[in-house]
Amino acid sequence: MVRIEPASRAWLDALLVDDATFTERFGIGVVDGWTADFPGITKWALERLDAGADPAWGIHLFFDDDVDGALVGNGGWKGPPSTEPQSSATPSPSRAGAAASRRRSCGSSSTRRASAV
Repeated sequence: MVRIEPASRAWLDALLVDDATFTERFGIGVVDGWTADFPGITKWALERLDAGADPAWGIHLFFDDDVDGALVGNGGWKGPPSTEPQSSATPSPSRAGAAASRRRSCGSSSTRRASAV
């Protein structure tokens, strides 16, 4: 099962240093590539928090029980909904196959988008 959590400032501060610091501080492993080719995501998320953004509408971190609860990806909202809310969900490349398998079992595409956040 994948657990999705809003990214806390403490988590983001540790990840900004590096993945090993996150693991050392929180005892949670980090899968290589969790940023899915968006290496600036941690800094961007911290800047959003500094600007007063609500963490519920920001970046979320994905933790996979199949990998001992490790951080495997990220996703979230670009901000609070207006007329057309947009979301994104990006598993690490090494977990993309598992994520695709889970998506296929979730039903229609609208159900998948709603369940991803």
